[in-house]
Amino acid sequence: MIMELVRSKKIENFKIQPKIKNSLSDMLDCYRKVLKTFVIAVVPLQIFSYPVIEMIGIRTSLPLPSGTEIFWQLLTYFLVEDYANYWMHRLLHQKWGYENIHRVHHEYTAPIGFAAPYAHWAEVIILGFASFLGPLIAPGHMITFWLWMIVRQMEAIETHSGYDFPWSPLKYIPFYGGAVFHDYHHYVGEKSQRIPVQEGSFREDKGKNEAKVSKVECSRLNSTQDDRVFE
Repeated sequence: MIMELVRSKKIENFKIQPKIKNSLSDMLDCYRKVLKTFVIAVVPLQIFSYPVIEMIGIRTSLPLPSGTEIFWQLLTYFLVEDYANYWMHRLLHQKWGYENIHRVHHEYTAPIGFAAPYAHWAEVIILGFASFLGPLIAPGHMITFWLWMIVRQMEAIETHSGYDFPWSPLKYIPFYGGAVFHDYHHYVGEKSQRIPVQEGSFREDKGKNEAKVSKVECSRLNSTQDDRVFE
């Protein structure tokens, strides 16, 4: 939020769609809508998750998981979520899914960090299941579970930030388009697709190449636009 409001020249160099400006009131309105969705969808899921976590065997007792155990489980969760999210997200980009559910998330054609969880309540549940699928298949310790949820949210916020920072650790993930590709995905809307790692499996190593093309395309499209705020 601070970077978006300050927009210094140094920070501006990393902005993917520099012509787009978001006001404080717009960002706070997004935050308010996200909180509303969380009350409707996330709170019930949190309550429901308690017996499910006990049932699938996520442990809360000692001993704590080792660093090696945490690493391999997080890697497993990432791959499982990436695969499941790709197909669920692709389904949401079909005509009915987009018009009735996913279009809410695409109201931000130039996304900001707050827009990462900005979505229809049904989408929060659908894609939330993709994040929960890894721990469901390979349950571990509660610490690993919560660490996975934190890492997943950080990744979502980073890819929706609207900035392409060269020091982002996500740049070291093979085939990963990151914020650049996802920014373009939001700009294109219904005709686009998420394509993180999973797409790389289907389309060889085009992920990063398309990310570079996306950044050029975003810049070109923005050069023809007036300054405006997306609501």
